[in-house]
Amino acid sequence: MVDVWLLFNLIVPFVEVLLHTYIDSLRDDEDGGGEEREINHHGKPRKVEPADGEVIQVQSASDKKLVSRNEKVQVDALRNYYMTHSKRKKKLEWADMSAHRIIPGIAISFITIFWTIGLLLYSHPKEFGLIDPYCA
Repeated sequence: MVDVWLLFNLIVPFVEVLLHTYIDSLRDDEDGGGEEREINHHGKPRKVEPADGEVIQVQSASDKKLVSRNEKVQVDALRNYYMTHSKRKKKLEWADMSAHRIIPGIAISFITIFWTIGLLLYSHPKEFGLIDPYCA
């Protein structure tokens, strides 16, 4: 039983780190390209400035299509942009919900079940076959 408890308590922080890394990768940095960004530094918020030196702005081909003279090209580019943007937003909402509701729910359920089984086995060992009833 102790091994199950140990494995669970090792897996939970690992999954949370993976989830928060995924959430951070989904955040849209395009809006704040040249501005300061706030990060978590040992539990305290800290402003991080953009890197010193020359920053090269690269404009992708899809950005040019967003402001095209041809209306059909522009409409298609805008549709693609908003579809990918809404998919990213849905993924971010799902990841945020799982970080705040699903993982704590799983943890509370596991803890409740683990301690219930442990206390039942401790208080009634004969009924569960842990002790031979014919022994002294």
